[in-house]
Amino acid sequence: MKAQRIVIVATESQVRAEAKQVLNVYGSQVTGEAANPEDGLRLIRRVQPDLVLLDPSGKGLALLDILGQEAEIPVVAILAPQEQHLLERVVQAGAAGVVFQPVGALDCVAALTVATHNFQRLAGLQRKLRQIEEEAAIRKLVDRAKSKVMENAGMSESEAYRWLQKTSMDTQKSLKRIATDVLKDRIEI
Repeated sequence: MKAQRIVIVATESQVRAEAKQVLNVYGSQVTGEAANPEDGLRLIRRVQPDLVLLDPSGKGLALLDILGQEAEIPVVAILAPQEQHLLERVVQAGAAGVVFQPVGALDCVAALTVATHNFQRLAGLQRKLRQIEEEAAIRKLVDRAKSKVMENAGMSESEAYRWLQKTSMDTQKSLKRIATDVLKDRIEI
């Protein structure tokens, strides 16, 4: 496992100690520990770790919900064997992985590695999706501006598009900006 900066948030000191021991053996740096979710959130925001190991019992689920919505750091939940009923809930809240107590070395390292990899992969897919959505919005905007240019200047579709491109190059403004300006009548056609 690649060395990571990890924050542990667990109410029980024994759980934090077990996790810290396992992580240190495998070269990860525990950059902070918190005994409650409120302190954990402050610590996470201050330290900005690579991963959070979190006991979701009690108010820990609320912290998991917050971290899951922010989706900036992978979170691995630590569950006691009797907390298997929380498994689906912690995954829905955004946990990238789960380990069961007692925190065993192989299970923990495997869960952290898989969680980190899957989280990074998902983050990459989300970035690509946002880029595709932005490109689609720009295409729609340009198409609307092209239609307006065609209508107002009596140009063909290809001529209108070339006019938008040329105006973009001549003014050194993006095609998106030119399309917006055309639609808001800030550019004379």
